[in-house]
Amino acid sequence: MQILSGCRSFLFSSLVLLFFLHACASAVVSTSDPKFQFVENELYYVSITPILSRDYHYAFRLIIKNKTTQEMEIDWNKTFYIQEEDAVSNFMFDGIPYANREAPIPREKVPANDMLIRTVWPNALVDRKKDWFHLPMEAGKHGMEVTLVVNRKQVFKEKLLLTITVNAE
Repeated sequence: MQILSGCRSFLFSSLVLLFFLHACASAVVSTSDPKFQFVENELYYVSITPILSRDYHYAFRLIIKNKTTQEMEIDWNKTFYIQEEDAVSNFMFDGIPYANREAPIPREKVPANDMLIRTVWPNALVDRKKDWFHLPMEAGKHGMEVTLVVNRKQVFKEKLLLTITVNAE
C-alpha cells in the first residue's frame, strides 16, 4: 500500500512539474518555411535565412559565396526586400546610419573564391520614435531579390522567397 501511495505521489509531482515546464516554455510565434532559401550555380551560392528575435522574424542573414576567380559585387541599390511578390524597399545593415537608409549605397565587393555574410534589415520595416526600431515580418511571403555583378558587366538577379507564419500565442 505504501509503495502505491509513493507511486501516486511521484506521478502527481511529475505531472505538476510537466505542467509548469510547459507553461514556462517560450512559444515560438513566428515560423519560416523553408527555414532558409538558396540558389546555386557555377558562379555563386546565395542564401537567405530569416532571423528570429523575440519570437518574430525581423531581418535576414544573407550569404553570398563567390565561386569564381574574379571579384563579384552586390548592387545594394538594386537589391530589394520582397513582400508578397512585390519589391517594397532596400535594406539597411551595419555601417548604414538610420538617417541615410534611403540614400544610394555603393556596391560591395565579394572577393574571388570568398564569401560575404551580412545581416540585413528591410527599410520598409524600420520605424522611429525616440530611437529606430524594427517591426516584425507579418504572415506571408517575404524574401530578397539579390542583384550581383560578375566581371563588371554580367548582371544576375536572384529572387529568394520564404513563407512566414505567425501563430497566436
